[in-house]
Formats: sequence, structure tokens, C-alpha cells
Amino acid sequence: MSFLLSEAEVQEAPFPQTIQNVYSDGIRWRMRIQNEDGSWGPKAVEFGGRLYEQSGITGIALLVFLELGYSYRSRDELEGKPIADVVVGGLNWLVEHLSTTDLGRLQSTLALLDAYGLMGEVLSPRPKAYKEAAVRGLREVLARQATDGSWGSDLGITAWAARVLHFAMLYGIPLQAESWQRLSSYLKTRFQAHHEPLVAALLLMMECTIEKRDHFQMILDSPPDVEQGDYNYAHVAALVLRRDEGARNSRVMRGTNFGPWFDRMKHTIGADVRARWSEPGVPAMIRRLMCIHAATALCW
Repeated sequence: MSFLLSEAEVQEAPFPQTIQNVYSDGIRWRMRIQNEDGSWGPKAVEFGGRLYEQSGITGIALLVFLELGYSYRSRDELEGKPIADVVVGGLNWLVEHLSTTDLGRLQSTLALLDAYGLMGEVLSPRPKAYKEAAVRGLREVLARQATDGSWGSDLGITAWAARVLHFAMLYGIPLQAESWQRLSSYLKTRFQAHHEPLVAALLLMMECTIEKRDHFQMILDSPPDVEQGDYNYAHVAALVLRRDEGARNSRVMRGTNFGPWFDRMKHTIGADVRARWSEPGVPAMIRRLMCIHAATALCW
């Protein structure tokens, strides 16, 4: 199966009408463009100034399935195809093809961590294989951490790394405390210098800040700019707002209703997907994958 839809398939694929349809239709679309070997995408493609490798693209594609609760034990089917087969095919491919680049390694490791965390220590060789591959990827990720606690000058790469470390802690994967502390220190220092909303969201995600009200307010005042590709920020921001939740009953921001933020982002993400649904080419496919990934956090 090709990783790209033909022109006829694009014309036949109706674009989502609502934000809820973004991920439901998006899942069908992802299932249709999965490669025969279980992966997604080409070997590599440049998008947004970054190189996306096939393992990273596959990781992003899998994250939507995993974050919606689908695993190799799922019994649901779409268009006559078991979702479990899609997930297993992608994960088994990832186990054998961890990326050698920073971004691809982070995205593929995140998917493997999520797959393991979703199932836990069940009596099956599959979660064990996913955990072993995730630990292998995590070690490589930690080895790339700079002395200042970042993963280089690209904040987007460090944001993906923060999500990997957060998942590792969440799922009980051994992690050096020093790595977490250095990342926390870097984010705090960077926020004091630049006051970036993505950094505020990451600090809230990691629960390593006492300035929660200020960080929440910055997110509310600075919504992600999806036209500029702020999909990772959109996902992390939605996660921390929902975790504080309810979206309409904040614990930290008493009296604050997060509902309008979610409503605005649902409209924005939905409009972005609709506008780009039939765009041809691999970069458009990457953007659509990232957009649908962000939509899952908005709709939980």
C-alpha cells in the first residue's frame, strides 16, 4: 500500500465536518495510508525546517491510536479492518527501526512508551518487547541531552524530549533524576528569559513550577498558532488544561472557565484540517498527521 492517497482517493475521502470527526475520520485516513510493512510515510521528508524520518512519522501516526486507547488487544474494526492489526503492525515495525536522528528517535520512543504504558505488565511478550525498545530509545534520548538540560537550540526538539521523560516517569520506566532536574532547570531559566507559552505548558506538564496561575494564564492568553505549525504546543497545552480540570472548573485558576479556550482551539484545528484535507504531497501528509494528533488532546 502506498503512503500517499491517489487523487481519486483524495476526492472520495470526505473532510471532517466537526472537531470530533477530525480524529475519527483521521483514524480511517491513517489506516488507509499505512505501508504494507506496518510503517507510515516515506524514508524521510523535510517539513517546517526539520527532517522527519519514517520512524518518527510512524510514531506520530501511532500516537493517535494509542492515546485514544487502542492497543493490540482492541477488538474494534473500521471499514472491515481490525484496528489492533494496524497498531501491532506499526509497533512491531518501530521495535526494529528506532530512528538515529533526534526528532525521529523522540517521536518513535514516545509511541513505544505509550504502547507499553497502555498495557502495563500483562502476560504477553508484546508489551515486554515494546518496553525493551522504549528503554533502548530512552537511553539514546538521555545520552543526547546537553549540559544545560536541553536537547539543543531547537525548542521544539526539547519539547518532544520533555514529553518522552514525562511518559517514562508516568509509566515507571527508570530515569536518572539528574536528567529530569537538568531539564526542569533549563525550562525554568528559559521561561524567565523569554516567557514562551510552550515552556509554560511544559513546566505545568512536568509539575515542576510553583507559578501555576501565571503559566495557565499565559496559555489562555497565547493560544497555539496552527498556521505556523504549533501542533505540539496545542497538544501539550490541552493536556495540562484538561489535567487541571474540568475544563470548566479549574482547580488552580478558581473561577476560570477553560471552555472558551477549548472551543476556540477545536474550531481552529478543525478549520485547519478542512482547509488542508485535499492538499497533495508528503509535507501536507505530515501536517495532517500532526494536526489530528493535536485534536485528540482537545477531544478527550
